[in-house]
Amino acid sequence: MEAKMTAEFQPGVAVVSPDRRWWFVDGELRSESTVFAPYRMYCFDRWTYAHFPRDRVFVLAFETDYEWDDHLEAVMGPQHGGLLVLSLDTENCWQLVEFDHGERYGEEFVPAAVVWHSRGVLAWLNNGQLEGRALRKPRVLDSGHPQGLQYCDDHELIRLEFAARGAWEALALSEDGVVLTASSQAGSVRFDLDNNRISSDGEPWQEPASTNLDRLYWYVDDSEA
Repeated sequence: MEAKMTAEFQPGVAVVSPDRRWWFVDGELRSESTVFAPYRMYCFDRWTYAHFPRDRVFVLAFETDYEWDDHLEAVMGPQHGGLLVLSLDTENCWQLVEFDHGERYGEEFVPAAVVWHSRGVLAWLNNGQLEGRALRKPRVLDSGHPQGLQYCDDHELIRLEFAARGAWEALALSEDGVVLTASSQAGSVRFDLDNNRISSDGEPWQEPASTNLDRLYWYVDDSEA
């Protein structure tokens, strides 16, 4: 069965968990005894990225198409691209623990890498840009909802948003979720998400640039929660 399952896989949209107990194929998470269909946003079009960063955690990226209004015979609203993070709560129950999306206008949302930490950190590489955010506190799951997290982004929770251009190829988070590292063959940059500092190729920590005209742009919300 494993040989047949592997033959069906396509790069970026079908993967096997590190412990080989779960696989994602044809838009579903499967084990020997369970089939789980991840949440699909309205006007869902396709999955563009699938990755098990570790056992019991699964990351998906998606794109939506335009909404079509039959009465007006016109397109309503923009396309979206976004990310889902799922965590295996019990042996056969996956819960949605993070959900983020944004508008796109024709460009594809196909991340090259995604990292997530349960303290509320989510970052990704897409179209040559690092993007991400850190929350004030971890999300609280809704025990009354079958998939855990409500399908909305509570912007009041966001403490820090960041974006930076660079030729990075990989992302990593420290075990405590404080230091984000973006790296490539040319070098690496570390981002201190708690103290709003950066360090290139092991150099001392420095304050980041403060405007979107500079190499690195951060939005930091210092207001009271």
